[in-house]
Amino acid sequence: MRRRGLPGTVLGAIALALLAAPSAMAGGPIERWAAPGANGPEPCLSNDPCSLQNAVNGAPDGASVFMKSGTYTETTTLELADDVDLRSETGAVGDVAIVSTAGIAIHTAFTSDATELEDFSIEHDGANHGLHLEGGIARRLFVDSSGLFACNVTSLLRDSICLSTATSGGNAAGLATPSDLFPQLINVTAVATSGNGVGVFLAATASGAEPILTGRNVIAEGALTDQFVSGVAGADAELILSNSNFDSLFVATPGTATGTNTNVNGNQTDPELLDADLRQLPDSPTIDAGDNGFAFSAGDIDGDARIQGDAVDIGADEVDGAAPETTITKKPSKRTAKKRAKFEFESPDADADGFECKLDGKPYVVCNSGKFTARNLKPKKHTFRVRAGDNFDNFDPTPAKHTWKVKKRR
Repeated sequence: MRRRGLPGTVLGAIALALLAAPSAMAGGPIERWAAPGANGPEPCLSNDPCSLQNAVNGAPDGASVFMKSGTYTETTTLELADDVDLRSETGAVGDVAIVSTAGIAIHTAFTSDATELEDFSIEHDGANHGLHLEGGIARRLFVDSSGLFACNVTSLLRDSICLSTATSGGNAAGLATPSDLFPQLINVTAVATSGNGVGVFLAATASGAEPILTGRNVIAEGALTDQFVSGVAGADAELILSNSNFDSLFVATPGTATGTNTNVNGNQTDPELLDADLRQLPDSPTIDAGDNGFAFSAGDIDGDARIQGDAVDIGADEVDGAAPETTITKKPSKRTAKKRAKFEFESPDADADGFECKLDGKPYVVCNSGKFTARNLKPKKHTFRVRAGDNFDNFDPTPAKHTWKVKKRR
């Protein structure tokens, strides 16, 4: 007797179910994909991605939402619950920007303790927070907000930049809470630029509340004060920054409020710490000044390995200890009768900032034009060396060189 097949509607339903969870069928977490301007159907596949809101809102427990490169324009809050992760496809913070006018750009639920946010930027022009991190961990984010907090943190934020650009007030990182919470900042750069801006902020807003905010390897800069800690009557707020850089602390009562008074390594303005991108300058006292015990991460905000020198740097970025490479692109032939030799050279590394050249036994001299001419050469062997350098005085340890012989003219 011939068996009947399954009805077409049932087969269609099975096919859709299989498509909806391809990674799960392979034994891995479910992957969902978003792209700027996309409006693909469920299940938000890599080759047919959804909008960012749909990719996030439809994500099941434990899913990972990957964002393809580009700019996402959002008007409502991205709510991440059920341990859903959000990260850029490339792993580079500059490749994905979420531009939001919502009151809160991104919110992670308090119950989502396994949520991970990684490798993207938030440009927020709303009333409240660029990032409201109640649950999970965020790594390698650049958050620029004109709201109340750039980074409102209840859990763990690390290797990130929080920039408050509010026109009046505004806090780069921290929280105000009526509860006993214990947020952490590790290798965070927190900067507030307005006249009333605060770098790192903590307020206990209810009697009996005893929050403790700890920060390690933190740069805190605020136009009003670098640290602000307060507690209402009956509250006890404690702000502890260790191995960190700041200048000022403001403590507000009537409750008990304590902050860190000892700056790890001196003034923030002489020399300046940060460039326009909030990365360290060559003379920053934050270089190699952090606590290595908290340097266990996949990399700094730019993906550079942590601990490039004697110790981890303070703040979100790690000064790249790798020297640039050097290549000679024009040179004389191996044997020539010419008493003049012209060289041209370059570096394949974007962070190269100049060159030094050396002829025979003479000392290195600056040759930043990328060209060098040797004149009045004697008939003998000569060796030319050139090395690229960067802003941090890292020079190519294996300079490019060329040896040639000037023959006697007959």
